[in-house]
Amino acid sequence: MEKIDILTIGEALVDMISTVKGVSVEEATGFHKAFGGALANVAVGCARLGARTAFIGKVGDDPFGRFLHNTMKKMGVITDGVVFSTDHYTSLVLVSLDMNSKPTFYFYGRPAADLNLRPEEIRLDLIQNSRFIHFGTVSLSAEPCRSATVKAVKAARDAGAIVSYDPNVRFHMWPGREEAIEWARKMIPQSDIIKVNDDEAEWLVGTRKPEEAAKKFLAMGPKLVLITLGEQGAFFATRKATGHVPAFPVIVVDTTGAGDAFVAGLLTGLSQSETQNMEDVQMIRRVVTRAVATAALTTEAMGAISAMPDKETLEKAIKERFRLGELP
Repeated sequence: MEKIDILTIGEALVDMISTVKGVSVEEATGFHKAFGGALANVAVGCARLGARTAFIGKVGDDPFGRFLHNTMKKMGVITDGVVFSTDHYTSLVLVSLDMNSKPTFYFYGRPAADLNLRPEEIRLDLIQNSRFIHFGTVSLSAEPCRSATVKAVKAARDAGAIVSYDPNVRFHMWPGREEAIEWARKMIPQSDIIKVNDDEAEWLVGTRKPEEAAKKFLAMGPKLVLITLGEQGAFFATRKATGHVPAFPVIVVDTTGAGDAFVAGLLTGLSQSETQNMEDVQMIRRVVTRAVATAALTTEAMGAISAMPDKETLEKAIKERFRLGELP
């Protein structure tokens, strides 16, 4: 089996995005169907950027599940790890956007197929053949998917893969806020890379100040910490250095999936670098800059993957639109 660059495990679902901004879900009069689910989004984003990418997850044996599966295959994602459920439907997420395009999510029909992935359905051969593994907390919010995710992360560490973690905390999916934070924190020491936004930093380590938060995260085990700051760009920290990459100017249409695009840009950049040494500050800065650019481009259209760039588009934007030339 050819080596897999990046494997993601978690949720694939359908986003139903309000066609009108500034109204709540209950006030919306129409919705646009879009591919969604953070871990599925990252898989597609990585594949579009040229990485050999695979996805492990569960969808319903229904039209929405087949839409997700077919979309991933069309985008070049290896879908051997996708399981179809005959007992649960594919999850739908209703998304409303405020006037600044910030999304609010309402998960419909939980627990759906994605949270019913069982440990014995995990394709260990895919994990053992992957260089990077990426996961989040949605798949930890209920059994049996929680046990499946923990099993996958352990298998990845045992196999020597680099483990990437985006807590992506969604409190409404958990029985209680304390349990969500407990599990989100529990998985930090199991990770080599952690990406959070400033809200999540405050929830998990008690401060939204990037420098302070990064020190606390690094003390828990990860070698690389990324804190996304919206229109302020992103902060990164390793054991040796810290840095900040400013955001790029774009006309924002929809921020849904921007964080997932950032992760895709980050992981693909790392996987395509000559070294994955987390102490190579110049390489990390270059990769984070690509990640910020990938996220920026993704906000220019509706839906999480609609505007995710391919490698050629990203390189052209970095050189021409963002005027960086060749990244250092």
